[in-house]
Amino acid sequence: NQAALERQLQQFFNHLTGVEQRREMRAPFPAVLIAFVMNELHLSGLTRLALIGSKLPVRLCDEDVINLVECLIAANIQLEELHLLHHNITDSGLEEICRLLDKGLFSNSQHQGLSILDLTGNEISGDCIENTLLVSKYDCPLVTLNVSSNPITSQGHLMLAYMCRMNTRLRRLIINSCAFDLGGLNTLLSALANNQTLETLSLDRPLLPNVKEGGVIEHFSKILPTNRSLAHLSLKNHTLYDHHATLLADALFRNDRMISLNLESNRIGKLILTVVIIFLFMI
Repeated sequence: NQAALERQLQQFFNHLTGVEQRREMRAPFPAVLIAFVMNELHLSGLTRLALIGSKLPVRLCDEDVINLVECLIAANIQLEELHLLHHNITDSGLEEICRLLDKGLFSNSQHQGLSILDLTGNEISGDCIENTLLVSKYDCPLVTLNVSSNPITSQGHLMLAYMCRMNTRLRRLIINSCAFDLGGLNTLLSALANNQTLETLSLDRPLLPNVKEGGVIEHFSKILPTNRSLAHLSLKNHTLYDHHATLLADALFRNDRMISLNLESNRIGKLILTVVIIFLFMI
């Protein structure tokens, strides 16, 4: 009943604000955000929810996410942005979050659907992506996906590549500080070669234990001449040298789409960097 629900919600909110300790709660622990979403804000019109694990007394796990999603759907709260950074969310949680991409579960058709999803710093491998709407050709409303600082596996790389081939609505993909092997990197960048919708790719600070220095650039130099959608590319902290920048400059000369290229924190000389900038402005 309503009174019991309100008591439960208040209990969750007390926990969220540090009044109670997690060990005192029954298991499995329901979503610590339910009070925040349903009780404190009264939120039929909520469109953005951001919870940063480092700023909360607890970090969310998959059970919390499952309950949160159920709560949002039951309350007909259709988010446009969801930011769950630095928690303990795995692929099971990601699959549940992707239910929020299904606009058919909500009665309010005025919202555009979940368009920004930031899951930086969780425990997501990416293996489950093929089972979600992320790989839908037309039905996924997501525009921005950030899975930086997650332990993406080799299978996860394949799934990200599959998503880039299938999804025609995703505009920004951010995968900073993730590990890549050579096979996963090849598959992902090959998928980007023919992608006609992705506009922004951020691949900063990659962990490339089995990829030679600058190996990423060799692949980008092959796909940039044919890619007709990518406008913003960030390759910070790649240990790039002058000859790598030269490869990029040559690829940019044959690319008429690129607007910005971020090469911060590399080892490129000023003269060569100037040449790259000239080629970028010639586009």
